Amino acid sequence: MTDWQPTGKQLINKIYGLSWRFAMLALFVVCAVLESLLELTREQWVDLSVAVLVYIVPATFFQQWLQRRTMGRVPDYCDARHAGTVASGLCREAFAAVIDLPRRSAILAIGGWLVPVFVMSLYMDFRWEYFGLFQYLSVWLAGLVAGVVASMFTMYQLKRLLAPIRRMLAEEISDPQERAQLIHSLSLGTKLVTGVVGIAVIPVVFAVLFFQAEAGRTLEAFVVDWEHKLLEATGDQLDQTVDLERVMGDAPGLAAQVRITLLDLSEGAESPLEEFVMAFLRRQIEQLDREAGDSLSVPSGRYFAWRRHGDSVLLASMPSDVVHVDQTRMGFAFAAVLVITLLAAYWLARMMAGDVSEATSWLQAEAARMASGDLRKGRVFESEDELGSLARSFETMAHSLRAAVGSMARTADRVEVTSVEMVQVAQAVSGVTSDQVQGIEQTSALMEQINGQVRGIANSAQALNVSVEESSSSILELGAAGEELNETATVLNEKVNEVSSSIEQMARSVKHVSENTEGLAEAADETSASMGEMATSMREVDVSAEETARLSRLVVDAAESGQVKMVQTIGGMDAIREATETAEQVIRSLGSRASEIGTIVDVIDDVADETNLLALNAAIIAAQAGDQGRAFSVVADEIKDLADRVRVSTNEIGSLIRAVQDESENAIGAIEEGSQSVAYGVDLAAAAGSSLEEITRASRESGQRIAGIVSAVREQAKAANHVVELMESVRGGVEEIRMASLEQDRGNEVVYRSSVAMKDVAQQMRSTTEEQARGSGRIRESAESVREAVEQINGALQEQTAACRSAVEFLEAMHARTETNEDAVKRLDRVAEDLIRQAEQLREDVQSFQI
Repeated sequence: MTDWQPTGKQLINKIYGLSWRFAMLALFVVCAVLESLLELTREQWVDLSVAVLVYIVPATFFQQWLQRRTMGRVPDYCDARHAGTVASGLCREAFAAVIDLPRRSAILAIGGWLVPVFVMSLYMDFRWEYFGLFQYLSVWLAGLVAGVVASMFTMYQLKRLLAPIRRMLAEEISDPQERAQLIHSLSLGTKLVTGVVGIAVIPVVFAVLFFQAEAGRTLEAFVVDWEHKLLEATGDQLDQTVDLERVMGDAPGLAAQVRITLLDLSEGAESPLEEFVMAFLRRQIEQLDREAGDSLSVPSGRYFAWRRHGDSVLLASMPSDVVHVDQTRMGFAFAAVLVITLLAAYWLARMMAGDVSEATSWLQAEAARMASGDLRKGRVFESEDELGSLARSFETMAHSLRAAVGSMARTADRVEVTSVEMVQVAQAVSGVTSDQVQGIEQTSALMEQINGQVRGIANSAQALNVSVEESSSSILELGAAGEELNETATVLNEKVNEVSSSIEQMARSVKHVSENTEGLAEAADETSASMGEMATSMREVDVSAEETARLSRLVVDAAESGQVKMVQTIGGMDAIREATETAEQVIRSLGSRASEIGTIVDVIDDVADETNLLALNAAIIAAQAGDQGRAFSVVADEIKDLADRVRVSTNEIGSLIRAVQDESENAIGAIEEGSQSVAYGVDLAAAAGSSLEEITRASRESGQRIAGIVSAVREQAKAANHVVELMESVRGGVEEIRMASLEQDRGNEVVYRSSVAMKDVAQQMRSTTEEQARGSGRIRESAESVREAVEQINGALQEQTAACRSAVEFLEAMHARTETNEDAVKRLDRVAEDLIRQAEQLREDVQSFQI
């Protein structure tokens, strides 16, 4: 969170999220407190939930509007910081808002719960039949607890959330005094008292109300149970007599406080409370069809129990005030305990706050005293906690500061003494420097006069030296020119001979180059033609390789398609093998069924034989019977014919069964052979599939390599074309060399003829220059002696002039350095005076500290 730099929208959403989270927590606290203190029915909880939902919609917008107002200019500052345009006025407003935002949010959280619970209590009093003082106190306590929880969490979570922004704004406003004016101060004592009192009093109030509620529930349960027993006894007596007053008159003790009424629900009630009770009884009897009940399930101002007695209802009720007399006294006792607890918590919080305030006041007073310049050892504060450690650290800092200020004071005194001494030395040096400047100026004037006289003599000697030099130079130049001319003629003669030889050699080289150029041109033509043919071949190879690659891709596609078909074929053959195995099983089953049918036919055949025998016996008996057995004889003949037909049919069926069995055996053999063939075909198909897979992989690799060959051939074809272009350039260059060689050959002929003529002229010039060099030598010897004498005179004058010039330059440099020293002394004087003023100011500042 230390580097968190949100935009304005992100900050607003973050604060809204914190507020909503703690609002949900506070709402849970409210529900828990109400559940602990009040016995609300399901209808009351539903009614309360609807009211909260209706209230929360406008309250949410109003709460967010108030929350946005408490943020002030903080979101604007975040947006401006992201945009890089932060104004100083915006920083001050945002700093004041971000410092005060946690406190204002805490106040808003408390008010945001106290107001709703006050409205909620009024709503409960308006909507519900009974809502007494205890219920009011319970609701207000729930709101107070929720507000305290929400405010505390909101305040300290916002302080943690806004710490990076608060730190950035503090860096923008560097003046602590200005920041102090923008802060709405809240003392540690106030925070401590508020927190301790709230934490101490709220649990006590809750405990008092909780115990009172539990005691009231226990007492109500006891009273209601006693009322049930009283109603039971009263009902038994009413069965013997109808005089209810007589029965109640006989009731002793506490029973006299109980009002027993025989109610007719069709009649009206005399009071609102009785109207409420009668409405409750009608709902219990008519809707729920109950025979008895009590007030434990509904809040009211009375403790009552009821039971049906014929067509009426026997009601026993007692005002809660009667049994709460002792509870009222207990309430006063609890109130006294609460006040004592409140005072004790406040006193304890004030003591703790006083302890903290004493430490903070001491630190603030010591800091103010040290800020005013009083560094003397002051009042000592000591404690056993972190505040004592802070005070001791503060004392150590003050001691170090006193030592540093004392050292500064002693240093200021030494600086002031040293500055005074520097001023005195600077003034003395300034006086000596002024005298030295005057002496150097006088010496410079005298040296200027001497130097003027030496310059006049030097000028005369210089003029003579110039005349002699000019004559000597002319003679020397003449001699040098003669010697140079002689040497030049000699060199020229040698060079002419060398040039003539070089020209002859160059002519031969040019002819040789011309011959070689012819051969190079022919070789270039042959190479260019060969490279052209090679480029054509490369293009053909490229086309062939491209076609091969295409065919390879077709082979790969065909192999992959064949592999797919082969897989399908293997699947089909597997299906055929399964079908043949099934057919074989069916035929074998058919053969076994045919065998069973044959057995049945044999039985039928036996039956037919038996029938035939019986028919024969019947015929014999009929013949023995004579006329009386004639009819029986006819029946026996029919039975015999039937048995004969049955035997014939069974013989035919047996023949058919045997034929079926033979055909089944043949079919089984054929199916077994087919199964073996199918299995062999499956194995062959699997092998073919593996081969096709190998072919596919090999074709794919071949296609990849052919693609590589195609790329290489293309690159080689490009290189061959480039070589052909280069050979064309070489052939053009060779042609130009050959033409230049021919031109150079013709020029070499002309140069050779000119060099022969130049060689003759050089011989003549050499002889002439030798004679001129001998005359120039004699003149140079005569002029040399004159020049040496003039040079000796001029040298002496130059030495004297140089000595005067050196003296003048030394005096001028000394004068310049003296002036520089004078300026430095003046600056040193000014610096020393400034240092004295600063030392005095430092001493005054140090004297403002009291050590």
